[in-house]
Amino acid sequence: MGPRSSSPAAPARRKDTKGVQAFIGSSSLVGDLGTLYVGGWAANLVTLGARVGAFGSALACAVGASRLLFALGRDGLATRRLGVVRERDGVPSTATRAVLAAVALILVALRATSTSAPPMKALN
Repeated sequence: MGPRSSSPAAPARRKDTKGVQAFIGSSSLVGDLGTLYVGGWAANLVTLGARVGAFGSALACAVGASRLLFALGRDGLATRRLGVVRERDGVPSTATRAVLAAVALILVALRATSTSAPPMKALN
């Protein structure tokens, strides 16, 4: 017995080349879709939300990493200097500076090695 189906045969899917190129070339796909289906204000709102979310995520990662370095230094698993807090407010400033320096080095390395190749080249 073959597969049971009460609906007529589905039409064959064809590749939408124009749509694929628009997807590949978009720098803000969800923003472009917002503009297309809702309006320009939706794209701006999506872009703003993405930026705020990315900033919040980066900030949380930096705080978490500096607290982890602080705990490692405090427990003697890393240099003891990382386990020192500032007297005034209890912030692990040495660990925070170490994380910020590492992030700065990573950003410089990424910028130095970046190319102008289009993203998602494999979809062509």
